[in-house]
Amino acid sequence: MLGYVELRAHSAFSFGSGAVTPEALVQRAAEMGYTVLGLTDTADLGGIVRFALEAQRHGIQPVIGAELCVDGRPAAFLVRNQEGYRNLAGLVTEARVGSWQGWEQGHAAAQRGRPGVTWAQVAARNGDFMP
Repeated sequence: MLGYVELRAHSAFSFGSGAVTPEALVQRAAEMGYTVLGLTDTADLGGIVRFALEAQRHGIQPVIGAELCVDGRPAAFLVRNQEGYRNLAGLVTEARVGSWQGWEQGHAAAQRGRPGVTWAQVAARNGDFMP
C-alpha cells in the first residue's frame, strides 16, 4: 500500500510547468500503485474532465483543484464538493481575465498573462475548497 498521495500534480494544462497529458499522468500513477491523485494545474481547470475520466478507468480517486497565485505567492486549492468547484472555477476566471468591474473600468487587460487573485477575492468566494 502506498503511503504517499500526490495532491499537486501538474499536467500539460499548466503551461510551462507540466509536460504530460492528464491521461498519461493517471496511467503512470496507476502503474505506481496510487489509489488517489490530485491535479492542480496552474490557473486552469481545462484538464480535469480528462483527468477524472482516466482516474475512474484506473480505479484512482481523483482530487480536483488548481494552483493560483494569491497576493504574489502560489497556493493550491482542492475542491470538496460542487459548490467548491464553482467557487474555484470563478477564482480561476478572475485570476485569468479579471473581474467584471475590472473590465468595465478597463483594468482587466493589464492582468491578462499574469493570472492572480488576492486573499480578499478568495475570502469573498467563501467556498468549499481547501487552500
